[in-house]
Amino acid sequence: MRRCVETASAVLAGSELQPEILPELCEINFGEWEERTFEEVQTANRARIQRWAKFDPAFRFPGGERLGHFLSRVKRAAMKVSSTPQRTIVVITHGGVIRLLICHFLGLPMRKYVLFEPEPASLTVINLFESRKGTLAALIPCSRCKGN
Repeated sequence: MRRCVETASAVLAGSELQPEILPELCEINFGEWEERTFEEVQTANRARIQRWAKFDPAFRFPGGERLGHFLSRVKRAAMKVSSTPQRTIVVITHGGVIRLLICHFLGLPMRKYVLFEPEPASLTVINLFESRKGTLAALIPCSRCKGN
């Protein structure tokens, strides 16, 4: 969350706008798997990895969040974002949340989140319609982040 707040401060620098922090936009809590590589986790947790891969909403990261809870709160955030009267909305959040927001707004099953790979500091543009569904207008990587 700290990185998102710092990014929002930089984006809004010089404007009178104030960020609104939505707890629903936090990345999933990976619990004991936080900051570990997939290879590290996979070696010791094959059965759990398989449940996660099946996108089982009852799956819970060891010491972390249940997948179904994460999906529900991202959907709540999507509803809040899409119901605001502003024409342009900037959402600064994490990769997993971005993936699920894309699926939600495009009307895709949430398990299709693996089809999208937003890079850190990238820009994702979704054009929303009155139906609260949209089109993916852009998924632009941050060229300054290449190689870092």
